[in-house]
Amino acid sequence: SDAFAMADAGYLPYTAALKVAKEAKGVETFAVVMELSDCLSSLLRRYDKNAQDDNEKAIHFGICGVICDIFAPLLDKFGWESKESSSTADLSHDSTLRQYVIRTLGVAHHKAVMDELKKRFWNGWESVPAEYLRLCFSTVVRQDGEKGYQAVKDIYENADSALLSRHALVALGKSPEKKLQEKSLDWGTDGKSVRAQDVRWILASVTKTAPQVVWEWFGKNFERLEKDYSGLKVYQAIIGNLTPNFNTTKHQEVLHAFAAEKKLLSVRAVKQTLERISILEKRRKREFSLLKNYFAKEHQT
Repeated sequence: SDAFAMADAGYLPYTAALKVAKEAKGVETFAVVMELSDCLSSLLRRYDKNAQDDNEKAIHFGICGVICDIFAPLLDKFGWESKESSSTADLSHDSTLRQYVIRTLGVAHHKAVMDELKKRFWNGWESVPAEYLRLCFSTVVRQDGEKGYQAVKDIYENADSALLSRHALVALGKSPEKKLQEKSLDWGTDGKSVRAQDVRWILASVTKTAPQVVWEWFGKNFERLEKDYSGLKVYQAIIGNLTPNFNTTKHQEVLHAFAAEKKLLSVRAVKQTLERISILEKRRKREFSLLKNYFAKEHQT
C-alpha cells in the first residue's frame, strides 16, 4: 500500500508500484492480500473497459491481468469452501482471505469466478454466501441479459433486508445494455420504486458502467429530478453520484458547461466535484502514458 500511496502522491511511478505488487504473488498474509486487493481494485476503476480510447481499454485489461496473475493461485489453493479439517483460527483466516480473493478476481473479470457465481445463482441464490451476493448479482446482470436483470430486480422487490435490497440495487446498474441502463435510471427515480435515500446507489452504479449514457439521461431529466428531489438533494445525491468516473479535462469542461447553463456553478456540491475532477485529471495525466507503455511492453513479451 505504501508503494501505491507514493504513486498517488506522485513520488513513485505506478509501474514501480505494479512491480512491487507482482512480487507479492503467492503471499498468503491477510494484510498483504487485503491491501493488494484495495490498491489494485482502486487503480482498475480509473480506467474504463468500454472506453473509446483503445489505450485506456488496454490499461484496464492490463491491470486485470496483473490481478489475475496474483490472485488466481490463491483461489486454486483456498477454493470456494472451507476445509473441515482446518482449525478454528485457520477457518477464520482462510474465510476472510477467500472473500478478498474471490471479490477481487470478480472485479477483474476472471472467467472461472464469473462462471461459478452464475452457476450458484441459478442453482439457488439463497445458498450463496452473503459476502459474495453483490458480486454474484452483478455478474448475472452483466452476463445474462434481460433474464438476469429481471431475476435480480425480482430479488430487490421482494428483499426482506436493507442489505439484500442494496446488493440487488447496485447490481441492477451493471448491465452493459443501454436499454437496461436507461430502464434502471427511469425506474430508480420514478419516486415510488426506490426509496429516496437509496436512489444514489442505483445512480452511482449505472454511472460506473456507462457514464456517458447517464450524463445524457441526466440532462434530459434534470427538471424532473430537481422537482422530485428538491433542495440540495438533487446536487449532492445525484450530481456527485453521476461523476465518480469523471477524471479528464473533457469531463470537467462538460460538467462546467452544464452547471453554467443550469446556473449551478455556485452550488457547493458542483464546486467540490469540479475540484475533485481537476485533482484526478492531474493524477491521470501523470500515470496514463507510463501505464500505457508498461502494458504495451508486457503484451510484447
